[in-house]
Amino acid sequence: IPDQSTVLPLRTLLDAMVPNVRTASFRQTSDASATTDDSVSHLNGSSRAPQSSEVLVAQAAIPSRKWKPIFCVDPPDTDEAMAILQGKDSRKANHTEYNTDSVNNSSNGKATADGESDPSNSEDTPSLSPQAFTAVGMISGVRRIARQLVFADFSPPPNYRTKVDSHDWDEEDDLPWQNPRTKEGMAVQLVLGKTIMNNLGEEDGEVALRTLKKGQLVLVHGLTNVDNLNSLLNWTSKKSLDVRVTDYQVLQPARDETTVTNSEVGFQWEQGWTGNKRIPKRAKHVVSKKKVVEPSDPNMELLQLKDLYNENEIEKPVAIVDSTASLEAMHGEISTWLEENPNLNGFVGVDCEWKPTFLAAQGEPQPVLLMQVCVHPIRKIYLLDLQTLLRPFLEKGFPKNDREDAVSKVLEVLFHEKRLIKTGFKVTNDFQRLSASYPHMAELREIHSVIELSRTAMRVLQLTKRANIAVKSTSSLAKMSEFFLNKSLNKTEQTSNWSHRPLTPSQIEYAALDAVITPYLLEHLLPMVGATIDQSPALGRWENDTAFADAIKSWKMIVLNHSEDSLAIRRLNAKRTVGSSFVVAQSWTTGDEPPNEPNVPEDDKAPFVDVNGITRIPSRTVSIPDDFLETVMARLNGERVSKSKDGCLSELVSGQAILDLPNRRLDFPQRSGYIEFENAVALFVTMPFRPGQLRKYPNDWMNDGTALSWFIHDDEWKNGSSRLATKMLGTNDQTEASIILFVRRGKEPFVCCGRCSAEFQTTEDFRFGNVLKVNLHLKEHGKLLSSVDFQHLQYM
Repeated sequence: IPDQSTVLPLRTLLDAMVPNVRTASFRQTSDASATTDDSVSHLNGSSRAPQSSEVLVAQAAIPSRKWKPIFCVDPPDTDEAMAILQGKDSRKANHTEYNTDSVNNSSNGKATADGESDPSNSEDTPSLSPQAFTAVGMISGVRRIARQLVFADFSPPPNYRTKVDSHDWDEEDDLPWQNPRTKEGMAVQLVLGKTIMNNLGEEDGEVALRTLKKGQLVLVHGLTNVDNLNSLLNWTSKKSLDVRVTDYQVLQPARDETTVTNSEVGFQWEQGWTGNKRIPKRAKHVVSKKKVVEPSDPNMELLQLKDLYNENEIEKPVAIVDSTASLEAMHGEISTWLEENPNLNGFVGVDCEWKPTFLAAQGEPQPVLLMQVCVHPIRKIYLLDLQTLLRPFLEKGFPKNDREDAVSKVLEVLFHEKRLIKTGFKVTNDFQRLSASYPHMAELREIHSVIELSRTAMRVLQLTKRANIAVKSTSSLAKMSEFFLNKSLNKTEQTSNWSHRPLTPSQIEYAALDAVITPYLLEHLLPMVGATIDQSPALGRWENDTAFADAIKSWKMIVLNHSEDSLAIRRLNAKRTVGSSFVVAQSWTTGDEPPNEPNVPEDDKAPFVDVNGITRIPSRTVSIPDDFLETVMARLNGERVSKSKDGCLSELVSGQAILDLPNRRLDFPQRSGYIEFENAVALFVTMPFRPGQLRKYPNDWMNDGTALSWFIHDDEWKNGSSRLATKMLGTNDQTEASIILFVRRGKEPFVCCGRCSAEFQTTEDFRFGNVLKVNLHLKEHGKLLSSVDFQHLQYM
């Protein structure tokens, strides 16, 4: 139980046998009136954190009248929120367009701003400052907005709804919670995005987003998202409080199930597919690198190591590698097979384990503790005890000791030999975590001949006309085992404590099986489509088979430190992996020449080499000559140019000498609504596809289509003194501003609307909170009228 103000069902606490539970009065809402108690004030925020032996809970008695449980933290005052939305309050929220935990819609003609307020722990925290809370509730709905953004409806725990008739809440509304400030109904929406990604790390954060499912009972830690204008708008219009989640734990899984039949599967394995098996949706844990799966349907047999490697035929298939002697033995066995089979390739399964986040101290980085390696040709599984063999988090170039030198020899033959085809489920994530855990081990930073099992299995199912079940059947290793082997994987050991030594027999069985199953499946998958691997090595059914053109890859991992390489992390979109370590993963087809290694100089205006080996030229350093721009505008005005900003800008600067060299491209913020050049600005506006669509900041045509409204943040305008503002308004030494406008409807291609001028006014009509309105006047409107594409833009 956390040491914070918490609202938990009393029944949950009693079931958990928590001692010294102290209850507080519960506010009940009746048809006529409501009663209150001063002691309930402890529920509204964090006036005092209870001791470890003492937890504040809501009264468990179920009243006969209809009621709602009180939410554990005060929502913002509605009047104050309205004042901020109307721009009348000096304590303005940061307008981040859900940028901290939501979608950034900057491409629709608005500039963007990053920012997130820190929670305040003060007792007199202003009502519009984020407040920390911890609560238990039910997930009643989940909406995945983007890869790293999920919204979820948060309802009271089921304990609160027992013994209440089918219409639990007041007839006045269907909002599940009671506002502790006004006693009115309210809803709570969880926002899982940037905050939880930063808190848990990229990999565990993505698992947390995938894990959240409707029907789960969860313990949530979070902050009220009151410093966001979109969230304030939700509160004032819908009485829905947005909270950004910092962490959560699944207390009870969802119970819904899915049935898979023979007709849906469409084929049988040689081992036999019994059909009509009920495969339940698994409960997953937030802290693991993969989906944690509860045991399958009791009717489905669990997969065991002996099912794949018969111990009667193979002597000691599992070896614990934790000493120099065992490392030398491993190196010798692998090298012997390679020498005796110079013309053969062999599959090698790779998987990794580390201490689960929930078992570690908060913020403590968790290196890889165990690497499982299955050398399939010799039917041998090696469990490398990296906790014993290696020292974690040493900087690159740090001298190795004797044991680490022995590990390097094993890794060199294992990862650098191209005839050993490494495979696994999401195996690239394991390689990234390995390189970040042990930066001084150079052999972990380059791996050749890697096949991603899930991608290959999906391609095989597509080629065998089973595309309709490909995604579902390859979404986890457990589902692949059920689908292809008709046996379930027991994943209960996945979140066990992998730092304890010696490992338990069940941990050893689990670890070995995870390494064995991937090469075993791959060996049986490829014959289904007649695919083989040649000596290149290249995978395919025939020479130059495009279906598997880039199936076998080489990887290079570049480890960056947050405090030292912040510019490189931003430029290269590095992935946070362990602690403060970020990793850039560069890949190419094995056998091809590797691309140039990424290189980011300290000067943020200098060109740099990206992860694909392409030299990127910052747009702010590129000047567009007036005569060149005149020629380009004559060609592009009124024309559909491209669906992407990249395509539009390529047409705009096509012919510039600095970009005409091979492997050179323009670098610019992909999600921004404006792109700055040295002497010009390109604006991108997305209009709604259908007339009448509601928009918070509408880009409207004005003055018979000769002008268009556009929006920008205060901090990027700076009263007309920012670099962007001077380019848009012009300066004393620049008589004419250079603004090039691209507009589209929905997801259609952008239409070039030529050059325009900007009109900015300081009146209240031109201000929306901390967002300013700018009118763009088309300079070449007369020429644009003859364009059918331009007329299509204005037909709303």
